[in-house]
Amino acid sequence: MNQGTLAALFEKLGARDPDGWARSQLQEQVAQLARFLFLRQAWRAIVDEGDSAWIEVDPIVQIAGAIAFARNRRVPTTSGRRTLVVVASALLAVASIFVSYPLDSSHRILGFPFMAAAFEKHGARWEDFVGPLTLPAYVGKVIFAFMLPQTVILLWRWRARRPTSC
Repeated sequence: MNQGTLAALFEKLGARDPDGWARSQLQEQVAQLARFLFLRQAWRAIVDEGDSAWIEVDPIVQIAGAIAFARNRRVPTTSGRRTLVVVASALLAVASIFVSYPLDSSHRILGFPFMAAAFEKHGARWEDFVGPLTLPAYVGKVIFAFMLPQTVILLWRWRARRPTSC
């Protein structure tokens, strides 16, 4: 594609400096057309700073809508509930890999409920301390996170089935 055709395309798309965009794409070998299209869409999606119409919804209307939705929706089937529990379990299992918490400004622990690794800050860099129990700890915490929602559901069902005493 030559510079004139590319400039005409940029002009048709609404670029402020179509010749500059076209020249940059051809001379610098940068995909300016793709960049322009992406940026144009991104700028159209940005809400004007003074526009608050997107947040001015009456909270009472929101609550009433949520209640109406909850009252009229179908209860998921058993297989649907099971699918939700498995998906939640899988997400927790994946997220458990990244759980870490600071002990102080120079020490971090990776892993919950089983400590898998420790990190210590030396200057600007972190050193890790792992050992033979790191892999079993990772596996254990993934299994724990996967089983947690299922255990909660099991306990909830058990409590719901228990006879109540008067």
